[in-house]
Amino acid sequence: MTIGTTRRAVIALVITAAVLGLAPLGPAHAADTVTFTPAAIPFSAGEIAGIDRGQDMWQGIATQPAGWPTHDVYYRDQVYWGRLERTRGRYDLSQLDAGLAQAKAMGGKLSFRVMAWCPGCWMESQPASSPKPPATPRWLPKQRVSAKAPAVYRKSPPPDWNSPTFIRAWQQLMARLGRRYDRDPRLGYVDVGGYGSAGEWQTGGFGRPITVANAKRLVAAVLKAFPHHEVLINTMIPSYVLPALRMSPRVGLRQDCLGAKSFGWTFDAYPAIRTRWRTAPVVSEWCHSGTSIQRGAAQVSRYHVSVTSSSNIPWTYPQLSAAQRSAWAGAAKHAGYRYEVASVTAPRTWTAGSPSDVTVAVRNVGSAPTYDAWRVELRLLRPDGTVAASSVLPIDLRKVLPGSRSFHVAASFPGVAAGDYRLALAVVDPSGYAAPMALATTGRDDGGDYPLGAVSVG
Repeated sequence: MTIGTTRRAVIALVITAAVLGLAPLGPAHAADTVTFTPAAIPFSAGEIAGIDRGQDMWQGIATQPAGWPTHDVYYRDQVYWGRLERTRGRYDLSQLDAGLAQAKAMGGKLSFRVMAWCPGCWMESQPASSPKPPATPRWLPKQRVSAKAPAVYRKSPPPDWNSPTFIRAWQQLMARLGRRYDRDPRLGYVDVGGYGSAGEWQTGGFGRPITVANAKRLVAAVLKAFPHHEVLINTMIPSYVLPALRMSPRVGLRQDCLGAKSFGWTFDAYPAIRTRWRTAPVVSEWCHSGTSIQRGAAQVSRYHVSVTSSSNIPWTYPQLSAAQRSAWAGAAKHAGYRYEVASVTAPRTWTAGSPSDVTVAVRNVGSAPTYDAWRVELRLLRPDGTVAASSVLPIDLRKVLPGSRSFHVAASFPGVAAGDYRLALAVVDPSGYAAPMALATTGRDDGGDYPLGAVSVG
């Protein structure tokens, strides 16, 4: 839960020595402690790029302003269903592989949406012989279209959403993708894009809609295929979203049109949607019309948005006013987690192998927590900066929502030689894929550690 009424408030979460099986600290021990208070990096400084937060590279569009640091990539048009499975049961996953390679080169993750229908989109204008097929695989059953229907729907009729063939093919596609990519550390979240125009879970009122029961089957297929990832559903139609949220705390939200007046209407109307950010991310993209960037920046904080997009606004960054540029940067900087180490209280002198009490105060000044299981480590650094020993702390940053928390925990360094060291803190990826998390704290070294100060081991 969110703790504190101001950003700088620090409330202690006490794990007692009895729970840890330790003897309580006496006055002599308490007097032999030191508190380190590293300085925070202000929002006025440059962006602190992180995985699954801030501005991502959306649809291959470069980040704005040019060179804005980001690690993550988002694919949609590159990986639509008609391109992945042009022939029933034969999958071409080269585009997903390329996206994952791009994400690795950027030091981040690829997230994606497979859409099954995109009336009026660029791939629908290709000739039948084109190497770029339509969004809907030609072999999928489609709804009948009246001769009086708009031309865009006559050219691209929607799939028969409730057809057993459609449902089963979607399940098989997701199963195939899950077998290949679920354990890939380069993969981020997965949008459930199987239904609606552009995979946005709305059809514009055209054709027969999917039933709630079948909508849940689409969501269930993605949850089953990707048990180690967050799964997002578009918030446009609450009758689909609310049942999906009840299926798993891993189901997050995609809310399009950041900066539009109507952006937060489902959040304001439904508590289940409004509070979902506590367990799964809210991801957005800027609105291509009716956008106020200042309004969008406020929406990032109000609705706890984790990711914004690199574009989709009806102008380019050089055309923005100074106020708009400031809001654009502020939206990206506030999106998602932004952790600061407020203070660390630890012994001046450690006994090798013996547990000691440590208090770590953490502030999250971003809009949301991380949703990944980062590992917080206390480390002893040798004079040359190499790590002599590490102690994993029982601190789950996924639980550190916007606000401040203080953790009273135990740490030990078995097997370390007596001598003088620098105490440091690091937040690392347990899989070893991602670089240590960049914190809004000064002093990061080349290894991703945050040296705090001198201690010794006796």
